Amino acid sequence: MRRWVLPLLVVALLVGSRIVETRLLELREQGGLTDLSLGAELTPAEFLASRLAGPLRAVPVPILWTEAMDAFKRQDWHRALAVYRTLSILTPRDPEVWMLQGWNMAVNIAQDSYEKGMPDRAFEWLEEGLDHLAEGARRNPSVPEIHYYRGLLLARSVDPLGRSREMVEYYRTRFETEGRDPLQEAIPCFDRAAELADEKGIPDFRIPDQAWRARHRLALLREAAGDPEEAVKLLVGAIPWADKALEIVDRYLEQPWQEPEYEAALRAFRTNLAGRRDLLQEDARRIQENMERLEPHISR
Repeated sequence: MRRWVLPLLVVALLVGSRIVETRLLELREQGGLTDLSLGAELTPAEFLASRLAGPLRAVPVPILWTEAMDAFKRQDWHRALAVYRTLSILTPRDPEVWMLQGWNMAVNIAQDSYEKGMPDRAFEWLEEGLDHLAEGARRNPSVPEIHYYRGLLLARSVDPLGRSREMVEYYRTRFETEGRDPLQEAIPCFDRAAELADEKGIPDFRIPDQAWRARHRLALLREAAGDPEEAVKLLVGAIPWADKALEIVDRYLEQPWQEPEYEAALRAFRTNLAGRRDLLQEDARRIQENMERLEPHISR
C-alpha cells in the first residue's frame, strides 16, 4: 500500500493547487493584474503530477472535465482557464483540451475583456489563445483539428460575424501594427489541416471550406488595396478547395441519413457552396478583365 502514498499525495497537491490558482486568477483579473504567461511554467504540484501520478493520473481527469464544462455553462471563463491548464498537463495528447482552451482564451476571455473596456488585454488574450493552439499542434503534430481551429480563430478575428465592427477594426489595426495579416496566417493552417486529414483518411468538408473562404476574403482585400494580380492568384487558388469541399459533401449525401433535418441542412449548404464556388470564378474573371483594360498600350 505504501507505494500508493506518493501518487495520492501528488493528486491531493494538484487539486489543492487548482483551488488556490483559480482564486488567484480571479483576483488578478479583477485587479487588472492578469499574467498571461502564467501557463508557461508548471506549478510544483503540476510538475509532480505530470511526473509521478502514474496510474492515478486518470483519477482527477473526469472530475476536472466536469468542472471545466460547469465553468463554461456558468460563463466563468477564468475558472475554466485554470482547469484546462491542468488538463493540458495531465492529458497533453488530448487535442480537445488544447482546442477548447485556445477557444476559451481567444474568444471567451478576449470578448469579456473587450466588453469591460480593456481592448489591449483582449488582443493579448487572442494572441495567447493562438499561441496555445500552436503549442498544442507541436505537441500533437498529426492532429488536423488543432491546425484547423488555429486557422479558424485567425480568420474569425477579423470577421464581423458574431462581434462588433469596432472590435474587428481594433484587431485589424493591431495586426497591421505588428505587420501581420491574420487571413494570410490562417491559410497555411487550413492547408496543413487538409494535408493531415488526407493522410489519415478523414473526409472533413469544413477544412477545405474554410481554406477557400480565407483565400476569397483575402483576395477581395488585396483587390481593394490595389493588388489585382495577387487577388486573381488567390481566387484561382481557392477554386480547387471549393471543389474539394463540394466533393466531400457529395460523398456525405450519398450515405443513408437517419435524420432528415440534418440531410436537408447539408443539401442547403451544398447549394450555397456551389453558388459561392461559381462566384470565385466570376470574381477572378472580373478582376482579370479589369486588369487587361487598364494595361497601358504602347503606341508606335
